Amino acid sequence: MNRLIITLIFIGLLSCSSKEYNNSSFIIRQEDNNIKKDLPCKTMTSNNWVTFDSTTTKDFSESFKKKLSEKLSEKLCDLLGNKISESTFDFHLNIGSPVYQLNENSSLITKPFEITNKDGYAFANVGLTTVFAQLHNVSIAWSSSEFKDPLDIHKNDVTNKQIDFFWCNDFPKDEIITSLAPTKTKSKLESGYKFDILYFLKVFPDVTIYFEFKENPSKETLDEIQLEVNKFRDKFKTVFVHDMTKYNGHYTISINHNTIDYNTYTEKDFEKDVNNFDFLLKNLDSNSKIVGLTQITFQ
Repeated sequence: MNRLIITLIFIGLLSCSSKEYNNSSFIIRQEDNNIKKDLPCKTMTSNNWVTFDSTTTKDFSESFKKKLSEKLSEKLCDLLGNKISESTFDFHLNIGSPVYQLNENSSLITKPFEITNKDGYAFANVGLTTVFAQLHNVSIAWSSSEFKDPLDIHKNDVTNKQIDFFWCNDFPKDEIITSLAPTKTKSKLESGYKFDILYFLKVFPDVTIYFEFKENPSKETLDEIQLEVNKFRDKFKTVFVHDMTKYNGHYTISINHNTIDYNTYTEKDFEKDVNNFDFLLKNLDSNSKIVGLTQITFQ
């Protein structure tokens, strides 16, 4: 996943919403002081974070799709700062599919994809999927001084054109930042282990464990981690352990609990399942063949 250093101080947000466009002014929003920008920010590419509906976006040029993906990815970094850099979560943008909204009677309605022209900007309602598959109906916008009609921009080759892209004011920044934060952390100093531990407890008891390394791990290290996770499976016997996979640069192992009745599953059961992972953590820490492990994330 490509990374870039964020040097922008201000974030541009167009004032609009997914229910009713209201873009009579262009609002420059100063970055919040609590959003750190000292880490490289991961960005997504069109291959793995944006989906274009083949029917409703059939007139989108390939160069426009590529530019939209790159620029909105960068703007996402501008909005979220280090929170997106520190997270192993990926985002997904769906362009062209209908979005679902509550009307004034609190009934769920479907709003078809549309592109609207107002005040020199093209606006579109899209779906943004974030942490734990949360879907947000948001608006995006684009403009260019090189086109008289904003509705012509997406239909043309824009490889050598200057196009500006924006997230709008209905982007749920605070909500997303909160969801990116782990619900529990243990630093190396707190736990005494050789690695930091992050828990996103909202997804327990079924979890995916992310293993982060100081440098590319050896095959022996990866095999030993799998061995220790299998020992965890053999001890507690109620879990199914998947083989380790590498996805977007992360080494992961998924664990599913097989015997849980979610109708009777209590907070006490939840705490017990979380604490059972201490057995795995201790074994990972004490295994001298596991080298360079810096962080374990449960999510």
